[in-house]
Amino acid sequence: MFGSSTSVALVMPTQSEIQLWMGALGACGLKRVTSFTSTKEAYEVCTRQQFPLFIIRMEMPELSGVTLIQKLRMTGNYGLEPQMLVCEKLDTKLVNVMAEYDLDYVTTAPFASAAVVQKIKHMLQVENNLSPGELQYREAKSAFSSGIIEMAEEKIKDVLKEAPSLEKAILLSGDIEASRGAFDAAKSLYTKALGINPKSTSAAHKLAQMYTKMGNNKAAADLLTKLAEISPYSIKLLENAGLSNFADERFDEAKRIMGKLTKLDDTNKTAASVTAEIKVKNGEFEGLVESLRKSHDEKAIIQFLNNAGAKLSKGEDIDGAISMYNAAIEQITDNKFLYAIHFNMGIAYKKKSNLAQAGLHFKRALKLNPSFEKAAEELKKMAN
Repeated sequence: MFGSSTSVALVMPTQSEIQLWMGALGACGLKRVTSFTSTKEAYEVCTRQQFPLFIIRMEMPELSGVTLIQKLRMTGNYGLEPQMLVCEKLDTKLVNVMAEYDLDYVTTAPFASAAVVQKIKHMLQVENNLSPGELQYREAKSAFSSGIIEMAEEKIKDVLKEAPSLEKAILLSGDIEASRGAFDAAKSLYTKALGINPKSTSAAHKLAQMYTKMGNNKAAADLLTKLAEISPYSIKLLENAGLSNFADERFDEAKRIMGKLTKLDDTNKTAASVTAEIKVKNGEFEGLVESLRKSHDEKAIIQFLNNAGAKLSKGEDIDGAISMYNAAIEQITDNKFLYAIHFNMGIAYKKKSNLAQAGLHFKRALKLNPSFEKAAEELKKMAN
């Protein structure tokens, strides 16, 4: 039950809006409110402590409200907690991502005190009096998110007995099948949901994911590229659209879509990785490391560079790998994992039979990490 003891996270861009909503929440008996004027600060705090209720402004200066909601869901700490989205106006693009994330509550401008109070009261009334079917759906969703698949399946079957055309229940049933690797069954359920609601970007997105699972990257890329235009606020959809285009070697389209994703969240690892991989493929190494700094930690940057170099070497582009490693070394001023780049550079030179350069980089790797046995072994082989 939501009441006076409920902790509320309130995210608004200005103190005047904070005061308006604090007053409205207080009028509804909600006194335990933590307010934020920064979505990045809200993200940091809300990942460390749990809030069962959120009121979030869409138009925020760092991350949009709906981006914050998605990032919080991705931590695994949040499921179907009620989250009211507050926005200037509601359009179909926003409605699409709200449907995907089961966001049922929205308040649009103008924000008059009396109207805001009524919106909050309505949300509390609904949440405190959920229908048995909605309760079962949420329990099924929670069980699925926790990996308790049999319980999720049992509960969602009960929901579908009472409401066989409930789109979100059909989609969850498809998710359960997909988690077991039953991609044909999942595809059939997603297609069924799309037949019930042909405008559902959620159903179409999941169907596209099945195309990917079944090896049809072209069909996935075709569908996801269209969906990215009508649901441009969905992080997962944009990630999958970029990845499917990359897999189908539509690199310009992949780069364009990942650019849109970076504008939503400049720390998104998938967007940065795909964009960087395209730069590597094109031999564009300038600024490569810098483009990864917001999304990757030190270790992840080195892992990316090593993997990219390994792909170039396997494709017989050893010179390309060496050029990339050289550029990376110039761009990395301080990284405790830099020894791994020098080691792989040594391996690349060894493949070219340039033993002098190979030995030089093995020695540099060992100097940076004296306990690095692989470099010591390579030097020992060369000495013999």
